[in-house]
Amino acid sequence: MLLRGTCLYCLLMTACHALYGQKEENMWAFGYNAGLDFSSGSPVPFFTGIEQLEGCASICDATGQLLFYTNGAHVWDRRHQVMPNGSLLQGSQGVSSVGQAAVIARVPGSNSRYYLFSVTHSIDSPGPAIKATLFHSIIDMSLNGGWGDVLTMPQKTLLRDHINEEMTIVYGNQCNYWLIVRSLKAEGYQSYEISAAGINPVPVVSPVDTTSSLTAMTGMIKASPDRTKIVSLCRNGPMKGIRLYSFDPGTGRLSDPKRITRSTPAATDTTVYGYGACFSPDNSKLYLDILNDLLQNEIVQYDLGRPTFTEILASQTRVAYRPRNMSGDMKAGPDGKIYQTSAYPADTVIHVIHSPDLPGTACGYEENAIRLPAGMRSGYGLPNAVCVVEVLDDTLTIYRDTGLCFRDSIVLQANDISGMDYMWDDGTTGPYRTVTTSGIYTIIYPYWGCTYRVEHIYVRFSAGLPALSVQQQSCRGEAKDIVRITPFPGDTTIYTYRWHDNAGNLLRNVTSRTGDELGDIGAGSYQVHLHSTEGCDTMLFFTLTEPDYNASFIGDTVICQYAPVSFTNTSTNDLSDFRWDFGDGNTSAQFSPEHTYDQPGVYRVRLTASNPIPCNDTFYHTVTVDSLPYLYLNPDRDRLCVGETVMFRPVYRPGTDSLVWEWREGQPDQVMPFVYSFVSPGTYPVTVTATYSPCRDTSASDTMYVAPLPLVELGSDTFYCPGEVPLRLVNLKVGKEGDQYHWSNGAHTAAITVKDPGTYWLQVISDNECAATDSVTIHRSCFIDLPNVFTPNGDGTNDYFFPRGLLTHGMTSFHMQVFNRWGQLVYESRNLADKGWDGRFNGDPVQEGVYVYQVSAGFRNGTAERYRGNVTLLR
Repeated sequence: MLLRGTCLYCLLMTACHALYGQKEENMWAFGYNAGLDFSSGSPVPFFTGIEQLEGCASICDATGQLLFYTNGAHVWDRRHQVMPNGSLLQGSQGVSSVGQAAVIARVPGSNSRYYLFSVTHSIDSPGPAIKATLFHSIIDMSLNGGWGDVLTMPQKTLLRDHINEEMTIVYGNQCNYWLIVRSLKAEGYQSYEISAAGINPVPVVSPVDTTSSLTAMTGMIKASPDRTKIVSLCRNGPMKGIRLYSFDPGTGRLSDPKRITRSTPAATDTTVYGYGACFSPDNSKLYLDILNDLLQNEIVQYDLGRPTFTEILASQTRVAYRPRNMSGDMKAGPDGKIYQTSAYPADTVIHVIHSPDLPGTACGYEENAIRLPAGMRSGYGLPNAVCVVEVLDDTLTIYRDTGLCFRDSIVLQANDISGMDYMWDDGTTGPYRTVTTSGIYTIIYPYWGCTYRVEHIYVRFSAGLPALSVQQQSCRGEAKDIVRITPFPGDTTIYTYRWHDNAGNLLRNVTSRTGDELGDIGAGSYQVHLHSTEGCDTMLFFTLTEPDYNASFIGDTVICQYAPVSFTNTSTNDLSDFRWDFGDGNTSAQFSPEHTYDQPGVYRVRLTASNPIPCNDTFYHTVTVDSLPYLYLNPDRDRLCVGETVMFRPVYRPGTDSLVWEWREGQPDQVMPFVYSFVSPGTYPVTVTATYSPCRDTSASDTMYVAPLPLVELGSDTFYCPGEVPLRLVNLKVGKEGDQYHWSNGAHTAAITVKDPGTYWLQVISDNECAATDSVTIHRSCFIDLPNVFTPNGDGTNDYFFPRGLLTHGMTSFHMQVFNRWGQLVYESRNLADKGWDGRFNGDPVQEGVYVYQVSAGFRNGTAERYRGNVTLLR
């Protein structure tokens, strides 16, 4: 019995944690109820039952279906329920916060059993205060109705104690795996071989960096996809730091330790340490999450293709950095990208390196690329490595095939096409090979180092087989078909062609070098016998069927717009050319298409079917498409102040059965538009629902936030006489803290002083951005305004000449005189209540012209003014 791994052999073999193209790692379970599903090609979050801050593991079957997952102490099945016997796998220890708490591997030789290895900090027994321990259990997926069960024996078997948190598993070269852990004693790393014979209890010891310390050391190790390198991250203790090792998958040994520092391998004071690590899929890059001198986490990349380790260190490139305590584990996904958790403070996001094979920042590090749904938290960890092998047959087969008449080529294939690394004698690869000449062909392919298969295939060609071609010209009940037989190109052999029907009747007998044809035949079974004097003899069979070209289909008759309608083709057999016309300008050539109508209406769907003869048939079906319901409330605002109006413009599809409003102020009579003003502050929900048939009801909602107005009052209009004490304007209403003042003169104080006439306004804006305004007018006093023209024509307008300032306040004395151009006094008054000069002298109207006036006035502010000027009299 041979064992085959699910990843590639030798140079194509990948490490257990990088099964690219395989589906055993299609679904990850980690953190607190978190999961990522890669089945679609891109990670999609899904909920799990796991609860774990750090290390965990999950595995799928070969189809990508989740089997189970674990935090090392508990095992959950794909229903996210704890398996029978799946609790406290580490005794009474409970759940441990361990960097690599669990590893899963299929038991070699079994298709249903899996090893679960788990690490804990301590065990429930006397001993040192810290005593990290390795357990293993067996899970059988054939039990419990296929949901899986943890076997009670040898459940909780102790393999090793005094180890740290580092644990991974790597494929070997002999149908085996290596489970690798780190001893706290002066032994180095231990690799436990797992094969069809079971778990070898005696580990392979790698005496690298041997330091004896029973103090727990936290950290993790990761293997490169080609299994040639291992990186170790130790965060405390005497082995603190990051080291890169060479690894031999044939022996399980680690060697050639290289300490990663900030400058050179010889430096003693530049130790770096971190938590997450991952190799790129092409093995050329190493990514580390390390803590820098500023106590920040840096994501750095190393180019492993450099010729020396010093150059590898010098290639360090920072691709991202973040605040401390945000680091988490790294893992390569089935899509070839690298994913990293972010445990604190944002443990609901996943970071992604999109192109990890590319150098430097071209790798495309994206922070917060995936946001986990509410109820999920990532923690620090991602699932650990898994390994799977399958049972194969070990038979060596040699094919011999001679005398291939009438063939121009043959496709050779390996005896078993489920193997890997196929190599033909001409250097081509793959399980298949097409040959066109006679000869012996050899293929060799390995089975995980257990054996090689060598197959020798002897091929001898004769002339290629003549070709049959049918020219179908018959519809139902007709016999017009023609069948031709044509020799292989370059074949000049003379053949005898004997044509028979299914009853054995000879239809035609011809000897020819160029082939033959049989015409005017219809549905039925026929054969042609070919014979040559060189010994090639064969019988070719063919059948002509009567075409069945009754086209038909079924589908919905009434649908809603954008709802897909499926048309089921129920046409009879022999129709191979289907042409659909959906009536909306779209067509299809599918057998049973699905179509979505973008516009409402009545559509006549047509199916035209034909066969190659051609014989055609057409079928029609009518589909009524109702328009998609839509409803938008469309208020012109959703925040307003008391007294402001909001306009609702409901936009909806015509044909609604009803339109129902629901809101706190009652149901309006108007539908479109509706204007409303809220008289009180508050929050007002508004909902409108439209009912349609056959489409579903649709609703639109909005919420109106109505804020109160601030209070503002400046008082009544007043007068101001120049020289008096300036007036003080202030809001007479009590405002609130946070109110803003905007005066018409640009001031923003609570009060202003004015000494000029005019209209002044104050706008008060509250902290809710509602505004109220009041104004006051200051009239000018203590002045005279004299017109320069008046028209005493009795029309009631401008009939008198008198100072207009007398209509205001502030005048205490007055003396006015008017003279004609000869200096004759024509009018005089000292009466403040006088109407003024009416354009008469001694009762008679004076002539039009220019007159001189002289006015003396006294005002309440104690000033006296004298005015002299001209006025024009017009009639």
